Amino acid sequence: MLSILDRTDDEGDPIDVQLSRLGAAPTRGVRRRPWYSRFALGWASGTSPLLMLFIGAALGPHGLSLLSPGILSAIDPAVPVALAALGVHLALHVDLTPIPSRLRRAAAAAAGVALAAAIVVIGLLRLMTTDLPAAPFHAWVVALAAAVCAAMSLPTVDSGRTVRDPAGTHRFELMISIVIGGLVLAWIREGSLREAAMLLGQMAALPIVVGVAAWLLVTPTASETEQRIFTLASLLLLGGLADFLSLSALFSGMMAGVLWRLVPGAVGDAMLRDIAHLRHPLAAFLMIVVGARMTMSAGLPLLLGYPLLAIAGGLAARAMIRGLTGPIAVSASERQSVAPAVFPVAFALSTVRAAGPQADLLLGVIATGTIVLQVLSALRQGEESHT
Repeated sequence: MLSILDRTDDEGDPIDVQLSRLGAAPTRGVRRRPWYSRFALGWASGTSPLLMLFIGAALGPHGLSLLSPGILSAIDPAVPVALAALGVHLALHVDLTPIPSRLRRAAAAAAGVALAAAIVVIGLLRLMTTDLPAAPFHAWVVALAAAVCAAMSLPTVDSGRTVRDPAGTHRFELMISIVIGGLVLAWIREGSLREAAMLLGQMAALPIVVGVAAWLLVTPTASETEQRIFTLASLLLLGGLADFLSLSALFSGMMAGVLWRLVPGAVGDAMLRDIAHLRHPLAAFLMIVVGARMTMSAGLPLLLGYPLLAIAGGLAARAMIRGLTGPIAVSASERQSVAPAVFPVAFALSTVRAAGPQADLLLGVIATGTIVLQVLSALRQGEESHT
């Protein structure tokens, strides 16, 4: 088994804990924390995802313009590489052993994701148009992409009573949401759901080919420097192929990560070790880019409607998942921590890159909604930690 992949300690960089554990129970302190510490959301104080968004907005074209449109265009090729790294990282932390309980929780997660996404899609379409059958294409793009982002935020909008899930339901929710997101981006490109499904199936083969090549190259006899070169080359290929085809780099990275998780050998350990050195700056990089590129062109109904619909969808999804799987009896000190804000914001950025100007308002809606969801979740969990 992969020893690095199965570690369970809470020590090290707070960003590493957030992105690798994706729902680990927070450490309880005896001393009462300052109120402002809740908004770090498990990250180091200076690297909160909320702070990164605000810094990006301040430095972007609508702020100090230090990140001008020209600079943003120059750094744009690095975005799909960062997205692919997040997808790989997620897949490497999911236990894919096909035992009945895990399969049951994966099916429950799929049902919950579908329910939450449906609530957000219908609600946002109603906010953008009064005639659903005649809704314009850009309205469907925004509504579907926002639904995927809301599904990725399910751990954040949890009611606060969910306990630690050893089967990793939250991770399955993220993986299922990424697959649906890949289908949405394929639909944006093809315009037909049938052709989009066929394209997504073909797209799944490309990262597997890249993954097999990396598996053959990353051997125990290769030096650490060689292994890091192979890791970086794999991420460049995964992100570059997805970007060239205007498809989801998150999906591309996740498919390669699933392969590396399943195959024997040194590749899984090497990939996770090397991505550990990259995920901190890449996550911060993505949040800053989103902050710089987002605009507030969306109206107040959309800005307020998205987080409210995400909360409604999340609560409905949680109720369905608990009804299908039943509660898990563990102590109150083992409740979930907030999920990272990176994944929904990252997918929104992917959609804007794939769909172009017609989806520009999406970044502002998702970034604002993610801030609201994360602040509410941090406040709730801060109150629970003091009870």
